[in-house]
Amino acid sequence: MPKSTFSFKQDDLHRMVQRKSLRGQDIKGADFSGVDIRGVDFTDALLHNANFKQAKAGLSFRQSLGLTGIVFLFFVLAGFIAGYSTGGIGSLLMGVATGSKYASQSGGIALAILAIFFVITLRKGLALSGMAAVTLAAIAAMLAAFATVSVGVVTVVQSLTIAGAVAGVLYCAVATAATLAFAHSKVLFGACPITLLMAGLGILFAVPDIEESQLLITACAIALLLSLILIVLGTYAGRLAWQGDPKYELIRQIAIALTARGTCFHGADLTDADFSGASLGNTD
Repeated sequence: MPKSTFSFKQDDLHRMVQRKSLRGQDIKGADFSGVDIRGVDFTDALLHNANFKQAKAGLSFRQSLGLTGIVFLFFVLAGFIAGYSTGGIGSLLMGVATGSKYASQSGGIALAILAIFFVITLRKGLALSGMAAVTLAAIAAMLAAFATVSVGVVTVVQSLTIAGAVAGVLYCAVATAATLAFAHSKVLFGACPITLLMAGLGILFAVPDIEESQLLITACAIALLLSLILIVLGTYAGRLAWQGDPKYELIRQIAIALTARGTCFHGADLTDADFSGASLGNTD
């Protein structure tokens, strides 16, 4: 009788593994050695003395597909937002963004704030630099509220371009860290052309129609150069985040939250469980 009971439990476990749910189950001493447990939910399960030798945990095929879509979307957003924002800065510098005589000065201020953002990102991390850049842009916008309408308009455009540039770098950093968390680093080489293509599209949407071709080419060239710098900065921050650099801990935590959605042991009792030789990537 004990032998048949054990056999029944093992068959039952196999069916539950296929259903991807063992949430809250009392399965002390269960044998999962060599079993594919990718995507299985063990939340609050009792797994005392369970055997997970050589088990394969992590993301299921469906989860991998969904995560790939999310990361792809992040790279697309990073490129387009960066391109659109830098297109606005390029147009301001050429004095054609709003038709205001203060456009060039506003573009120069935006460029200076982005330079500060770049330096602080490298020295102190993305969280502090983003906060500093957005704060400076907000202060400039508030001061412009006491100026003329013409000044106010270009300052609002300036503030939006800075906020967009920061968002573009953030999206790129998170996407890079997330990619490194669940895929090989070579995947980034495939993502870079997509990001740059979307940056070019963003620039085309942002730069207004200019009759003087020289101004148009210059504005686009400035925007493309700035976009490239922002994308490289985001990729660099994402790499350092995944390598454990404390300056980019926020990015790392966001990437982990996105990718640690495979096999879940949250709240489970794993006392004396054996994970010898198990694959535990993308596991909570």
